[in-house]
This record gives sequence, C-alpha cells and structure tokens, in this order.
Amino acid sequence: MFFKLNYYLEKSSNLRKTKSQILTNSSEVTMINAILKQTILQSAALIFQALQTSHVVRCLDSCLSKEG
Repeated sequence: MFFKLNYYLEKSSNLRKTKSQILTNSSEVTMINAILKQTILQSAALIFQALQTSHVVRCLDSCLSKEG
C-alpha cells in the first residue's frame, strides 16, 4: 500500500513539473512570437521606405533628364 501511495505521489509530482515546464515553454513561445511579429513589421516598414526612396529617385532622375 505504501509503495502504491509513494508511486502515485511521485507521478503527481512529475506531472506538476511537466505542467510547469509546459507553461514556461508556452510563455517563451508567446514572447518569441511577439518578437517575430515586431521584426516582421519593422522589415515591412524598411521595405516600404526603400520602395518610396526608389520611387523618389526615379522621379528626380526623370525630371533631371528632361531638363538636361
């Protein structure tokens, strides 16, 4: 009887540790997802800026070539 009780207590303890680890991993995944979303948004903003700059340069180049 004592061995069964000890066995179930040990299993219960292991399950609590596993649950705690899952919650920790879940928190880390949530944090990583937030970082990835922020990185994607920053990358998109940089691409947009580059496209705008490219467009302005083409317009200026076109205007200057017409004057020249």
